[in-house]
Amino acid sequence: MIDTALAQDGFVLYFQPVVNLQGEEGEFYEVLLRIRGPTEEVLPAHFLPIAERNDRLLAIDRWVIEHAIAALGKRGSKAASTTLFIKLSTLTLHDEKLADWVDARLAAANVKASQLVFEVPEAKVMTCLKPAREFVDRWRTSGGGFGLEQFGSGLNSFQALKHIDADYLKLDRALTVDLAHHSENELKVRELCSQAHAAGKRTMVEWIEEAASMPTLFSAGVNFAQGNFLAEPSAEMRCRAFGRNAFAELTRDLEPGPMEKARLRAWTIAQMSIKLTPWPPHRAPFPPCHDWRSSPPRRTRRAPPAMSFRIATARDHPTTPT
Repeated sequence: MIDTALAQDGFVLYFQPVVNLQGEEGEFYEVLLRIRGPTEEVLPAHFLPIAERNDRLLAIDRWVIEHAIAALGKRGSKAASTTLFIKLSTLTLHDEKLADWVDARLAAANVKASQLVFEVPEAKVMTCLKPAREFVDRWRTSGGGFGLEQFGSGLNSFQALKHIDADYLKLDRALTVDLAHHSENELKVRELCSQAHAAGKRTMVEWIEEAASMPTLFSAGVNFAQGNFLAEPSAEMRCRAFGRNAFAELTRDLEPGPMEKARLRAWTIAQMSIKLTPWPPHRAPFPPCHDWRSSPPRRTRRAPPAMSFRIATARDHPTTPT
C-alpha cells in the first residue's frame, strides 16, 4: 500500500490551523498525512511503523514536503503570510542532500524557506545530534525554521538548545492534556514558557480538546495552540479567524460556571494586555458579567462593606436604681 501511494499519489495532506494566541500576523498550519484506503483514509499510526521497518520514511517525508510546497505555491497572494509546520523522521536528518533538494522545490514554486518549519521530537534529536545539528544549521542558512516537539519530557530539555538552534518549542502533550485539573502541570507549563521566552523561543501546545485549558495557556504566554477544540484538520487551508474578542469566541459555547472568573481574567489579559493580578483584586474587582462572551468586563468601585450592628438591650446598659 505504501509503495503504491508513493507511486500514484495515494497520500492525502490535511492542514490543521495553529491558532496564534498572542496576536501575531499570518496563518499557521500543521501538515498531517493520510493514505487513501479502500473504504476510508488510514491514519499515520497504522502505516508509519510499517514504513519505518521497510525504509520508506525518507521517501514519505520528501513526498510530504514536495506536496506541501506545491500547496503553498497554489495559494497565490495568501502564500506569503502562510507558515506550515512539517514533521520529519530522524532518518531524514541524515540526508545530506535534503536541504538542497528543498531549496530547489521552493525556488520552482516561488515559495520562501521561512514559510516552512520542520519539526522533530526532542528525544529523537538527541539520538542523532551531529546530523541533526548539521541539517538545522544548513536549513537555517536558507531562512527556514525548526521546531522541537515533545519538549519538556526530558530532565533538562533546555540542554538540547545548546546544540540545536530551534525557533519553536512544542510542549509535550502529557503536560497540557486536561491542564486545568493538574496544578503541577500548570506550574511546569508556566516555567517552560518563561524560560523559552527568555531564550527568544516561541512556545506551542497541541491536542487542545476543551476550553478549560485556555485561561492557563493565555496567562502563561503560550504563543501557539492547536487542537480539535480550536479547529479541526481539513484538506484545504482554512484558517479560523479570531477577532479582538478571541477568548470570548473560543468559549462562546460554554455556560458561565465555576471557571468564569478564570475565563474573565484570561479574556482581559488577551484583550487589554493588563498585568495579571490575584483574583479578586483588592481595589477594583470585576463585577458579575452576565454577557461575558461578547462584552468586555467593566471595572467598578467596590461597594463599601456592610456594617454589622445589633440592637442594644438592657443588658448592655443596665439601669441604675433610683
